[in-house]
Amino acid sequence: MTSKQPIKATCHCGNLTITVPGQPELINECQCTICRSYGAAWGYYKISEAAWTIKDGGNFKEYARTSLGSNHIFRRCDHCGCVMCWWPSDTKDPGAECGINMRMVDPKKLEFVERRISYEDLLNGKE
Repeated sequence: MTSKQPIKATCHCGNLTITVPGQPELINECQCTICRSYGAAWGYYKISEAAWTIKDGGNFKEYARTSLGSNHIFRRCDHCGCVMCWWPSDTKDPGAECGINMRMVDPKKLEFVERRISYEDLLNGKE
């Protein structure tokens, strides 16, 4: 059972925070080349559920992954480099899914959330 208490994902320096309405249903450790490189553990939400807070002087950098049909934009803190999330490049649909890096959340807030390691992309020949 997931908690519906809001949780915050905050980068190391504290410049960027994403608040979501509660724990994700599960945490996915995707094994594609980019997620493995980032060491990310994704919780999935609707774009409309995620709220950004950016401190004065804070900023994020974007990296658009466009290989093999992927249309994800990864956002990281411009100061400390922590990868915060991925967003679809077309955000016109507020019901579209985004991934929030749960490694930026206090682990005590996620203690009982199921974790999965997904090899699906590798098995299907995707990066």
